[in-house]
Amino acid sequence: GYPLCILYNLLLADKPVIVKHLYYTSCGLFLCYFNYGIDTIHSVVNCLFVYIVLTYIGPKRSAIALNLTFCMTYLLWGYYVTQIGSEYSFTWTIPQCVLTLRLIALTFDVYDGHRNAKSLNSSPINSKKGNSQTDERRAINEDTAVAKIPTLFELLSHAYFPGSFLMGPQVKYNNYMKYIESNENFLPKCWLPGLKRLVVGLTYLAIYQIGSQYWPTQYMLSQEFEGVCIISGASYDKKSGSVYECSNVHVINFETATTFGGLIRSFNLTTNEFAAKYLFKRLKFMGSRMASHFFTLFFLALWHGWSTGYYVTFGMEFLIMKMEWEVRYL
Repeated sequence: GYPLCILYNLLLADKPVIVKHLYYTSCGLFLCYFNYGIDTIHSVVNCLFVYIVLTYIGPKRSAIALNLTFCMTYLLWGYYVTQIGSEYSFTWTIPQCVLTLRLIALTFDVYDGHRNAKSLNSSPINSKKGNSQTDERRAINEDTAVAKIPTLFELLSHAYFPGSFLMGPQVKYNNYMKYIESNENFLPKCWLPGLKRLVVGLTYLAIYQIGSQYWPTQYMLSQEFEGVCIISGASYDKKSGSVYECSNVHVINFETATTFGGLIRSFNLTTNEFAAKYLFKRLKFMGSRMASHFFTLFFLALWHGWSTGYYVTFGMEFLIMKMEWEVRYL
């Protein structure tokens, strides 16, 4: 991913947007085919299905239901044919699980954008209450709401962005489009932070490789860090000047956390944000924080696969977090 994103900044940053979309789509498809061969077709099928639903059904709740059901069912079928009765291995379902969240999030974002526009148009022009219920609802997901349905090339480019397609982290569609539509070479601002993330990732990988020689653990996998997103510029936020918008782990906080909640808040950040924004908060109609938390964790366990260990792990997370909340308010 590093060479591809460096090449983009050096040669393509000021080129037409369609050229950039084609470049990243081609790079992502190449990486997928290089790693998984003909199984690349699975990600293509999901992208095309979501695009067709958004284009012909539009930003409606039925589109959310269709895309969420299709993507999750397809992923679970993939887990079934690749994991049941076999040892854990790297298969096409790894990038597929990342893509599943990305496509579901995009569907929600398009719906939110349509809802926000509808609320804005229906609100009184001369309203004196800037904090009306309509305005509050409109502003809930203002940072991620997508104003228009993406074109096919926009959707594919976002889906196959080589900095995050194979292993994550998640990149917000709006942030990605701002990055693509800018004509800026981000290397001067982002090369050093991106290099630092690479060093951190290689350090953890080295520790794992050396340690596994003495304490082998076949089921454990080294973590992928988000340095490619940083060095590409896709993680750069122009307003704040931060280059860590796609940051997926706070290393210091993770290593020094003293509570289970602290561990959760410092690791797998983009997935946590997805769970909070697209699942937990949207389950508030259940009227119970515990119920929303339980079903959010159940979805995440299901998203990981069929193995019982996932459900035990997330079940333990639910119980431990419940205990921490109760102890906190004693």
